[in-house]
Amino acid sequence: MMKRTIRMTLAASATALTIGLAPATIAAAAGVNAEAAAQVPAEIKERGVLRVGTNLPYPPMEFFADDGKTPTGVDVDLASEIATRIGLKVEFVNMNWDGLIPALNSGRFEMIAASVGDFPERQKQADFVDYMTTGVSVVVANTDTADYRTNLDLCGKRLSAAKGTDASRIAGELAKECTAKGTAGTTVNPFPDDNAGLLALRSKRVDAHAMDSISAAYEASTEQGRTHYRNVLPDFAPSKALYGMVVAKRNKPLTDAVALVLSDMIADGAYKAILDKYGVGGEALTAITVNAGGKQDAQ
Repeated sequence: MMKRTIRMTLAASATALTIGLAPATIAAAAGVNAEAAAQVPAEIKERGVLRVGTNLPYPPMEFFADDGKTPTGVDVDLASEIATRIGLKVEFVNMNWDGLIPALNSGRFEMIAASVGDFPERQKQADFVDYMTTGVSVVVANTDTADYRTNLDLCGKRLSAAKGTDASRIAGELAKECTAKGTAGTTVNPFPDDNAGLLALRSKRVDAHAMDSISAAYEASTEQGRTHYRNVLPDFAPSKALYGMVVAKRNKPLTDAVALVLSDMIADGAYKAILDKYGVGGEALTAITVNAGGKQDAQ
């Protein structure tokens, strides 16, 4: 199989996957941003590796290449290029979604690249270098022939979403709205990740699954995805949100370095080239922001 098309539930223990060039050859290969590299904390410089938490597979953002073990995808390529431009190798630590921010703050890794939405409540836990927009979609089984035109058409249905996501929050708000309008029985079933929710959908334990719009579109576009799902409400969220590279609040110099490198990547075209490579160029930003989620319209 060329690409895995759903997230898998991983064991609680993390798996480290190191890729990248040795620091001595990075500068020659792509050029180190001296200003950004100077802001990297000494401990990270001495190690020579930027450790990045992620949650594979979640195509097209992060998934495994044809060999089944090499990380690839939008987040992987962006994080790898960030590491390169600050003179480091990159190590991806693959772990459960809901453990990423706690592991970041405990020092397990220095950055998260895992399609993490930037929302005010999360900004209390960590800092976000915003790098692209996203929305929320709803997928149903392709055997479900109902005509879904608005979110309210989901009233009375069994919904699912990954715990702690914007999709889960919006689904919960919809369930309350349905009840207020007189339609009982709308439930929201939380799952560890989207893989578990999609499996529940396939096994008819739920009627619809809410998830990130980029991945929902990808799922529906693949041969395997078309066999099982259809994307019925691509605008489930009322507005676009921002994805951010996540850095611990104690590590502001690294936050500044990441923002500087991503800004350079916008300027020289490397950023857009990565997004276009995976078909998500339409979600690109024109400028990098920090902790802008919930404070301004996505660009």
